[in-house]
Amino acid sequence: LCVLMSPWVEMLLTIPEGVINRSQLQTDVLSIRCSRPVVQAYLGESGLNPADPIISPVNMDFKGMPPMVVQWGGKELFSQQIREFCSRAENAGIRVLRDTDPDMSHTYQMLIDLIGARSARGLDRLAAMIARMVVEEMGSDGHGGGPGPRSSCSLPASL
Repeated sequence: LCVLMSPWVEMLLTIPEGVINRSQLQTDVLSIRCSRPVVQAYLGESGLNPADPIISPVNMDFKGMPPMVVQWGGKELFSQQIREFCSRAENAGIRVLRDTDPDMSHTYQMLIDLIGARSARGLDRLAAMIARMVVEEMGSDGHGGGPGPRSSCSLPASL
């Protein structure tokens, strides 16, 4: 199972026109201005092209990838990239559970001290999607032994 929270799936040195809208520029914790130096620092002296699938997974061959749970904020700069990533994975036959909070910014789930209940609700939805995917893909015991109730296990006395 692959769990992604506000993933940066396309490391562009410039953000093309039409990829973001004005409201995203005013509401996201990221800015276009900061993206280029971050991409350059990430690439370092590697000589890799930012479009290389190892750098920008939106361009990868999804064959053999596990099911995915993807959550992001609708106001983040990467919103369109993430939707495209999910669509490409689904078109390759990968099961993807998506969750977008339309009014939230990049990594809003991790900003619980700043955002509060909205962030906590996002984490609750993420946990529920993970649990659902584990049961549906692996069985209720998480090891391919479902469906059915999780069997109880006893912990060693030393714990």
